[in-house]
Amino acid sequence: MTKFDFLDIPKEFLGAAVFIDDALIWPKNKVDTADAGEGLVAPDSDGFDVGLEETEQPAAEAKIPEVNAEAVVDGFSELGLICSTYQWRAEHKQPPKSIDKADLIIIDWKLDETERTALDILAQRLKEDLDGRKRLRYVAIYTDRGTDSVLDAIVEEFGGIDGITASKIEDSVDVKVIAGPSVWRIKHFKKNDVKEEALAEAVVKDFAEFQDGILPRTVMATVAEVRNRTYEHLFRFNRGLDKAISTHLLDKRSSTLEFPTSRESFAEYTTTLVLDDLAAALHSSKLVASVTDKEDLTRCLTLTSPKSIKISDKNDNSAYSFSGEDLETVFFGQDYEVFKELVKSKLSMNNSDTRGFQEGKKPLMLLDIDPNSFTQISILDQINSYPKNIDGHFLLRSGTILKRKVQGQDQDVAGEGNQAAEGGEYFLCLQPVCDAVRLVERTAFPLLKLKLVEQTKKFRFPIMEGTEFKHLTSTFKLSDIVMADFEPNGDTHDVRSVRVGSCEEFTAFDGSKFIWLAELKEHYAAEAQSALAAQGGRIGNNKFEWLRRKASS
Repeated sequence: MTKFDFLDIPKEFLGAAVFIDDALIWPKNKVDTADAGEGLVAPDSDGFDVGLEETEQPAAEAKIPEVNAEAVVDGFSELGLICSTYQWRAEHKQPPKSIDKADLIIIDWKLDETERTALDILAQRLKEDLDGRKRLRYVAIYTDRGTDSVLDAIVEEFGGIDGITASKIEDSVDVKVIAGPSVWRIKHFKKNDVKEEALAEAVVKDFAEFQDGILPRTVMATVAEVRNRTYEHLFRFNRGLDKAISTHLLDKRSSTLEFPTSRESFAEYTTTLVLDDLAAALHSSKLVASVTDKEDLTRCLTLTSPKSIKISDKNDNSAYSFSGEDLETVFFGQDYEVFKELVKSKLSMNNSDTRGFQEGKKPLMLLDIDPNSFTQISILDQINSYPKNIDGHFLLRSGTILKRKVQGQDQDVAGEGNQAAEGGEYFLCLQPVCDAVRLVERTAFPLLKLKLVEQTKKFRFPIMEGTEFKHLTSTFKLSDIVMADFEPNGDTHDVRSVRVGSCEEFTAFDGSKFIWLAELKEHYAAEAQSALAAQGGRIGNNKFEWLRRKASS
């Protein structure tokens, strides 16, 4: 895994910051008092003395501590971030519109010498976020007021907002959707402790630590990359957007979306394109080392900033340690709920280590491992829980796991809840996506033979067939490749499954029938392709080497 500076990815992810204070100053615009007397004519020595020394001066009013806006903006600029400033005045009724898009909001606690203004701004913004997309947002309270009084007031104010829980954690408040993830963090920074020029780094550093427990940095990097690539999609408009490019990018995920013919339809098309790219990246990114070889295990998002994990069997006192630098996982949607239940029911946590683990001081020990739990975690990790389909029919492509029906076999296979039929060979389709679409004639698909092994053996591909776990593996020999010809669909120009009973089947040109079992996540399918390609270079110089390989298979 590429090593990143702790702040690199958060800086790429964050878009902009807004700083609201009623005591902002820009030093360059102030009159320098040292030069204020230049150009003035000195009074004549014989002139009349106005007697200023005897004149009674009015008492100086207590001044609000000024904040150097230029230093704050420069600090964010050094980190590659944009920060806009907004000087609050008594006549202002609404905050600036820029806070709608700001990932970071920095606000003074006492605007117009009252905390009510800041509370109203934050409460209104939070309600709008909850009504919208429940976006992740970071708020910094930059003030000279005490921590407890500020945070207690925020918790009390947010306690009246439906759908969230606000809890005080040391010098910050975390706002979570009920039974859901964090959406806000509010952090207190004291002006005397954090100077203007150091505010940006302090804010970004705390944001990085906050998000690390709820949003993996791999996901943040994906979001930032897709956001940046949006412009690539836009620039293709008016330059001839080829349908081949669109199917390349969409990977048939949105084949029902009409090709754009106007600016309006292109806007819809581009939005769908970007969202699909993002969804595919999140679903398919290699965020976790494989657990199928029983040499690695994932870490889960329910823990706060985990640094490493130890795994031990209940019958074995030895433990394996895994570095948090190399393991990062995210299970989403239904996968996450299943994994959470697995952790609760199958993996007993050593409670004495929990606090130290969350603080990054010691690894976590998980005990009492059920072998089936390994398999189920492996399935969540490797098998796509949301396989691409059109009206329930699947595309034959790289990563598709198939089972060839025994001749004369009519019993249903695969599909959760169905009973598995005896016999039949297992295959992994290795046809690249680019060669699985836009087909105009019969096409040969390479299918890699998979071997069914016992759970105690080392396996690569776990699947659920019927109600049973099956463990498949492969030696990735070229001699294990079977070529099967398929006729493409005349309308969609690809090879799609057909519903037969409770199963989805593919029928080859020679009449062989293959049952759709599962679909590997894209990076695992790519690994299988690479493993097979690596075998090609092992063929010797002797022209009869292929015979030896065939005989030894």
